[in-house]
Amino acid sequence: MISWNISGALAAAGTSFSFVLRSGATAIPGGRAFNTPAPIAPDSISLGATLIVPVTGVSETIDLFNDGDSAAVTSAGGRLAAQVSIVKLS
Repeated sequence: MISWNISGALAAAGTSFSFVLRSGATAIPGGRAFNTPAPIAPDSISLGATLIVPVTGVSETIDLFNDGDSAAVTSAGGRLAAQVSIVKLS
């Protein structure tokens, strides 16, 4: 099970704000969260998801990727935070 959350301030307005979990170049189903349209800067945002990810190989890389159109989260005011938790379920 993977749970992720990211929050921060926007440097500029954008058309969408989106993060997705990926295994290689492939988006993991249920791993995307988005906010459309994006808030106006310097508004704060928070996105996240919790999902079960089957791992079939001995070693697998999973990335949290910003795939929004034009909005970028910044650490303005020290408000950028990302948390990813991975729990092995037997």
